[in-house]
This record gives sequence, structure tokens and C-alpha cells, in this order.
Amino acid sequence: MKNQDKAIHLILIYLILAAAFLFLGIIFGSLNTEIGNPALEISHQILVGLGSGFLLIGFAISVNNIRHNRLMISLISTAMLFVGVQVGLGQFLIRNRAEYWVSGILYGLSVTIIGLIVGSIAYLSLRPLQRDDRLKFLSSFSRQTILGVFLGYIVLLSGVYLAISGNRYSCMGWPLCDGGSLPNDLGGWIVLIHRMVVGAVGLYLLWFNKQAWAKQKSQRLILTVSNLFVVLYFAQGFVGALKTIRDFPVYLLILHDATAVSLIAIGFVLLIAVGMKSRTEEEEIGEASQKFNRKQKMKDLLAINKPVVVLLLLSTTIAGMVIGAGKLPSFDILIVTILGGFLAAGGSSAINQYIDRDLDSLMTRTAKRPIPAGRLTPAEGLAFGVTALVIAFYLLAGFVNILAALLALAGMVYYILIYSVYLKKRSVQNIVIGGGAGAIPPLVGWAAATGSLNLAAGFLFLIIFLWTPPHFWALALLRKNEYAAAGVPMMPVERGDEVTKKLIFQYSVVLVFSTLTFWFLGLGGWIYFAGSTILGLYLLYLARQVMVNGRNRTYHRMYKHSNYYLLLLFIVLAADSVLL
Repeated sequence: MKNQDKAIHLILIYLILAAAFLFLGIIFGSLNTEIGNPALEISHQILVGLGSGFLLIGFAISVNNIRHNRLMISLISTAMLFVGVQVGLGQFLIRNRAEYWVSGILYGLSVTIIGLIVGSIAYLSLRPLQRDDRLKFLSSFSRQTILGVFLGYIVLLSGVYLAISGNRYSCMGWPLCDGGSLPNDLGGWIVLIHRMVVGAVGLYLLWFNKQAWAKQKSQRLILTVSNLFVVLYFAQGFVGALKTIRDFPVYLLILHDATAVSLIAIGFVLLIAVGMKSRTEEEEIGEASQKFNRKQKMKDLLAINKPVVVLLLLSTTIAGMVIGAGKLPSFDILIVTILGGFLAAGGSSAINQYIDRDLDSLMTRTAKRPIPAGRLTPAEGLAFGVTALVIAFYLLAGFVNILAALLALAGMVYYILIYSVYLKKRSVQNIVIGGGAGAIPPLVGWAAATGSLNLAAGFLFLIIFLWTPPHFWALALLRKNEYAAAGVPMMPVERGDEVTKKLIFQYSVVLVFSTLTFWFLGLGGWIYFAGSTILGLYLLYLARQVMVNGRNRTYHRMYKHSNYYLLLLFIVLAADSVLL
């Protein structure tokens, strides 16, 4: 059994590497088609070769160790077969200068291969040793899933045809052609019909998603992946429309291809998840018939975002925009950045509460949250969080700039994987290192306003990074017994109250000194100097009281008023940037 487990881990590693390299190969290949750079073509060939090699190794290990798992072997074998077909067609294309339809088939094969590999990864991760490896689609929802994935696949391939054939240039406006007019040639009508089909399939997928929320609210993987598939479908259309309107900038071309590949990969995962679960019509009808309070459900979906915390983070985002630009941002950029920031922070919070649902049930402060209290299922919390994160990224990438979107994505990954999954329950330094996640929103704001970052933007990151430990350690002093019962290694639990109180004061001193250094470096005016000095002295007073007066009331004041300190400090920074 141990040898088989080891083999499965090796297969997963090689399949993940294969999917990653083939994914990058598609991106480089598409860019080469658009730009015609020999270096991109060489990179494309190297990446595809590496990906195919890793796939071959994974296939060989699978045949030697889990040949009894027919579905797994079938998935990887089909992927290998398609690689062979792709190589043959590629040679045909080179030698005969074939028409664009061959290129379309090659692209379709490429995304299908990645879909098969990702589907194999999902299957092997979820049910690696089962001999009953058949996928069973027993309910109407499962058949709706097959239709939805098929329609998404067809829409994607038709879009590839338009791109490769050159017809996309026949209708450059959106949703109609240039100037809001109807097409005047066949190519333009093909593009317009394609857009109508995209819309029709989108309506079907919205209905399908509604069915998922009704019938799969107990199924974490199915509900989350079905939501992700639908969101990526609309994201693909959204990026395609922007690409057309903005005359095909490179970053949107990359994002469009990346979204297309992700859509097909998630489609395969969805099929695997639904087929593996093999739910019956009776099970799904029974789940859909469960009554719920719609108004309460909406309140809980809002509460899972931690709106108070999100508002504080958004205030630093807005301040970052103002400070970076030296003026108030335009209304449209401000609104989209706020919306994207809200979804990014709120979605991260929802996933964090999904991860911590068992821990939250052990603590008085968190036991009434929607998931541990049973008002939302874990599946609903996870699906909502993932959906919010993906929408946030595409909003920022499409309407603000790619740097702001990537920074927001980095903040999401940092908070969810580094802090929530790894650090929180393993290290006494969880808050210290995890504070970097909360320090990213002002960078998002700065990038949204300027399209770049500099030393001053890094200073905004440093402020929140240094502010986070004394703020949360004050809360940890208040809730030490709860954290201890839940097994969370917070500083007071691991090192004791006295050490924690000294650290709160020391971090506060370093924080206040750093804020004044900003002024000495000439990065702030007299408004900032006066405001940061007054606020800093008050924070030091609170930290000193914590160190010498170990009472819950003092800890609560430090925790509460440090929020006001951060908010007011960023307001002072913004005012200084605008007024001086």
C-alpha cells in the first residue's frame, strides 16, 4: 500500500508538471501567432516538449502501478493519443502550409489534453484506489452538467476559429460592430452570430448555476467547481469583448488564452466530480426541497465577507490611490477598484471561514459565524468565496490594470494559503508573517491609480505589516483561553502574557518610528508629520498601558483604538498628498 501511495504521489507530481508546461506552451504559441517572434516559437516548442515528456512519465508510472484503475488509465491514454495526433498535424501544417482550420484543431487538441490531465489529477486526488472507477450520471443535474460543459467547449472552439481565420477583425465593436452598426460582410455576420450564441449559452449556464445552488449545497466540490466554470465562461466572454474594443493588447490576449484553458480544465473537473459522486434524482430533489430564509441567507453571505474588516482594508486601498496619484482618483476607477477590493477581501474572508469552520465552532467570538452556526453550508461558503475572488481578479484586470489585479491575486493567495492553511495553526509567528496579506490593499490602490509601484508604496505596505502584530496580539490577550482551547498557537498561548505585552510595545515603537522616517525621507509634508506624531504618541500610550496594566479593558482599548489609529493615519497621508 505504501508503494502504491508513493506511486500515486509521483503520478500527481508529473501530471501537474505536464499540465503547467503545456499550459505555458499554449500561451507562448498563441503569442507567437499574434506577434510572430521566433523566440516565442522556440519557447513554445520547448515547453510543449517538456509537458509531453512529463505526461509520458506519468503515464508509464500509472500503467505500472494503478493499471486496475481503468478510468485513470483511459484519461491519460487519451491525452497521450491526442499528443501524438497533435504532433502529426503540426508536421502536416509545417510541410503543407495548411489552412487555418488545422491550427484550430491543434488548439482544440491542446486545451483538451490539458483538460484530460487536470481531470486525471482531480480524479486521482479524490479516489485513487477504487476499483469501481466508472463515472455515473444518474440525475437530471448530471446531464445538465454534461450539456453545459459541451456547450462551453463548442463556444470556445468557435471563438478559436474566429481568431485564427481572421474574421474577428470584421466586427471590431461590441456588442455590434464599429459604431454600433450591423455587419456589412459575411465575416462580420459570423462574428455577430458567435456573440449571440455566447449569450444564449450564457443564459443556459446561469440557469444551470441556479440549479447547482439548489441541488448541490451540501456538495463542496460540485458546487464550487460549477460556480467556477460558469464564472470563467463569462470571464472568457468579458475578456474577449475587451480585447476587441481595445484593439487586442498583449496582456488581454494572454488572459484570454489562460481563461480558455482554465475553462476547459475546470469543465473536465466538474464532469469528474459529478460522475464520481453519482447522486440520484431523489437525493437532489430532496436537497432542493429544503426550505430556507432567503433574506437570512443574503445576510449570512454578506456577513461571511467580514464587512467591517473589509471596510478598513478598503480605506487603505483608497488612501493608496490618493497618495499614489497625489489627487483624488477618477470616479470610474475608484468604483471598480473598491468593488474589486471588496470582492477580493470578502472572498478571502469567506474561504478563511470555510477553512476555520471547525476551529470557529470552539471559540465564543466566532461560534456564531454563518458556517459554524449552520446557517450556511461549508459548500456555500467555499463556492461564494471562490466566485468572489475570480470576479475580483477579472474586474481589476479588465477595468483597472493588470498590475492591480495581480497584486490583489497575490494578496488572496497569501492570506488563504500562507496564513490560513499553513501558518495559523502551525506557528507562533502566524500573525507576524501573515500580516503581509493585509498590507497588500494599499499597493493595489497605488497600482490602480498609477500603474506602477515605488518606494513610497512599499512604505504603505510596511506600515500595515508592522501594525498587524500589536493589533492582533491585543485581541489574543483577550481571547487567550479560547485560542488555547482551539489549538491556535497565538503568542500569549505559546510565550505567555508578559512576553506578548512587551512585544506589543516594541512593535508599536518600531511602527511609530517608521511612520516618522517617512517624513524625514521627504515623502510627506507637515500635515502628515503633525498627524502621524499625534497618532503615534497616542498608540505608544496605549501600548505602554498594555505593558504595565495587564487588564482586559486595556487590551480591548488597544485592539479597538489601533483600528482607529490605522484609519486616521492613512487619512492624514491622503490629505497631505492632496493638499500639499
